Amino acid sequence: MSQKGIDKLLDKIKQNMSERKFYESHQLWRTIYFRLLKQERYVELAEILLDGATRLIDEKQFQSGSDLALLLVEVLSKHKFDDQNEVEKWICHVAGIIEKIDANVVERETLIVRTIKWTTAETNQKNPTLHTLLARIMLKEENYEQARYHSLLSKNGYLCAKILIQHSTKAYNSEIDMIIVQVVLNLLILKDKSTAAETFEYYTKYHPKIRTSQPPYRTPLLNFAYFLLNIIDDKKLQAFTTLCELYRTALTRDSEYEKKLEKIGTFYFNAPVKKQDMRSGGIFGDLFNQLFQELENDSDSDSNMQFSSSSVLSSNVDLD
Repeated sequence: MSQKGIDKLLDKIKQNMSERKFYESHQLWRTIYFRLLKQERYVELAEILLDGATRLIDEKQFQSGSDLALLLVEVLSKHKFDDQNEVEKWICHVAGIIEKIDANVVERETLIVRTIKWTTAETNQKNPTLHTLLARIMLKEENYEQARYHSLLSKNGYLCAKILIQHSTKAYNSEIDMIIVQVVLNLLILKDKSTAAETFEYYTKYHPKIRTSQPPYRTPLLNFAYFLLNIIDDKKLQAFTTLCELYRTALTRDSEYEKKLEKIGTFYFNAPVKKQDMRSGGIFGDLFNQLFQELENDSDSDSNMQFSSSSVLSSNVDLD
């Protein structure tokens, strides 16, 4: 279709919208979609679909607007971007549409999923900008579970901590430390140590019931997370295993900790990959025993070697 033909359809849409003929407008936008898509005029089509989706959603026509937004994401996925800044611009546009759609509209979740798929395909990894925007949207809606999920992929420790602090206001006092430790472990599994450390720092500093960024903390789990973050760069299995053993009791508060620490041990400390049985001690027993076995076989080691918190963790802070 020629540009003149497209302009005629757009004029007809303008008239229909002024007369509140939303269905007719929606169908005309879809007509333009099929014709420009065939001609591979992706950028021009994306601009038209963005305008259409925004205008329909502003009129509370959520299903029709969401349909055009889904077509927009499809077009963006077909276009080959040369500039990452352009990708970021379109991510912001789509996130703006998502924010306008009522949370109860089923199509919104589909739009979120497809947008994540598109942005992931662009760089072969999760896009921090998109997940930051989604986390903020979910936080505004007080959907803390979704906000927390997206914040884990945002590479924004301050935002992640803010969400966790607000979420923890609905938790029991005994769960305040468990909330942050779970997230720290998850971020480490995602191999994002920087965000894990930043999140922990802001959470402990600004949480109204903690308000300190240095140990000793009031609970063993917080101390454990602090020391874990501080020994990761050294990559010493000895320090990691000893730390887990020292905090064995605190770490049994959540049965998932063992599995997460097993992965962390493999990723950061070259611990052997092995299925563990909690009844036989799991990571807190088997790895510790293996460590001592290795030391006994090390001819350069002192046979009477002692392990203290100060020597292993290189810290003069008392452990719980």
